[in-house]
Amino acid sequence: MEINIKAMQFDLLENRFTLLAQGKGTLEGSTLIYRELADPAVRNEITFSDEGIILKRIADIRSTTVLKQGGRASASVRSPYGDMVLETELVGYRKDRGRWEAEYKIYSGPQLVTHQKFVWELSDIFD
Repeated sequence: MEINIKAMQFDLLENRFTLLAQGKGTLEGSTLIYRELADPAVRNEITFSDEGIILKRIADIRSTTVLKQGGRASASVRSPYGDMVLETELVGYRKDRGRWEAEYKIYSGPQLVTHQKFVWELSDIFD
């Protein structure tokens, strides 16, 4: 179903905010699909499940970030220069009818690489 979406990224290490998307998106079950404002060729797929969250960014550089409740998981990045796998930690999440949130950290070995929070505001959702 088509919905309106506002996707926001908060970089908690750099204290930076980015508006990723604002406009039309699609909600298919527990998967939210939208394109980025800065580059409409970039597609994002966000899936919430009982086990955790999967964040996919589909572009020239592709990433899949798996976030699991109560444990660590992985993030993979595939680019023309090679592949990279990092460790992820889900800090917290929320999924309400009009607002989804995910806060997580990514590590390279013991080193914290990023600490982010994503917020997706959904409106005009019709059953």
